[in-house]
Amino acid sequence: MTALEQVVADAVDAAALRADLAALVRIPSVTGHEEAVAAELADRAAATGLAVEMLHPDPATIRAHPAWPGEETTRTTLPVILGRLGRPGGRRIVLSGHMDVVPPGDPATWTTDPWSADVRDGRLYGRGACDMKGGVAAILGVARALVVSGAAGVLGGELIVAFVPGEEDGGQGTLAAIRAGATGDLAIITEPSNLDIVVAHAGAITFRLTVPGRAAHASQRREGVSALDNLFVVLRALEADETARNGAETDPLMTALGLPYPTIVGKVSGGEWASTVLDRIEAEGRYGVRLGQRPADAAEDLRRAIAAANASDPFLREHPFRLPLRPLRYRPVRCPPLRYRPESPHERQARPR
Repeated sequence: MTALEQVVADAVDAAALRADLAALVRIPSVTGHEEAVAAELADRAAATGLAVEMLHPDPATIRAHPAWPGEETTRTTLPVILGRLGRPGGRRIVLSGHMDVVPPGDPATWTTDPWSADVRDGRLYGRGACDMKGGVAAILGVARALVVSGAAGVLGGELIVAFVPGEEDGGQGTLAAIRAGATGDLAIITEPSNLDIVVAHAGAITFRLTVPGRAAHASQRREGVSALDNLFVVLRALEADETARNGAETDPLMTALGLPYPTIVGKVSGGEWASTVLDRIEAEGRYGVRLGQRPADAAEDLRRAIAAANASDPFLREHPFRLPLRPLRYRPVRCPPLRYRPESPHERQARPR
């Protein structure tokens, strides 16, 4: 590290970082309900010395954008926080993190309250502690260290901090931040990655699957066809498709993950009476989009897998699955590997200020 970089690193306040993280974890912020944590983050960002803007873009306007990635929840607000250090005109780096978390599920499965931020054996526990309020707290720690060390006053460019909602259901908060000016020469998203620099990721689409069956009373079970049994037919077809798609991948950035393009059914509902053979199930899931593939092409892969399931079963050949796609869709990305090279004194002098 350069001498200045060492000064900044030495200025990182671990106690303040832990306090930021605990405060954020204690605020429930399930996707679609990020207002409270956004207000807290705006205050904490301002306290570090960032010039802070709290934005409230209209969700309807973001939905109308051609790049809208979809959403998994209904929302009426889309709070975005932008913070700035340095001066415009030079290089610009964006540090970004999302404020929302997935639902905590059944509290009985937790060993602690999911919003408690309990610390045990040096680890902080709570929903979102890793994904990604830890990364958000780290961004606050960077900004604080830059200000405390005095480095913020000599930056030749600009640091943009973007805290966004709606990542867990597709990323429309990031789209809103980009539209508000959160762009730069380099962006770092502090998602948990075991401190690896990740320059490639898969995309995804989501789907809703209507699984058919034939109703019958329990006393005449053999006259019915269980939609639950038919769900297993499609799950086996999706598993075979998942194996083939992942086995065909050759990019080492993706093969290192083991299963870069997972398929999952994460939500199942159906049935009206305990004594009736299930005649219909609604299943919702997620399907990976391969590197270099468009979401529309991935949807065709998914349709072929469902068609194979229909063709494999006599009942399903006559009563095929219906497969409406859900709105969520985002593309895969592969960036060039990051190679850091410090600027020479000549480059620093030549850079606009």
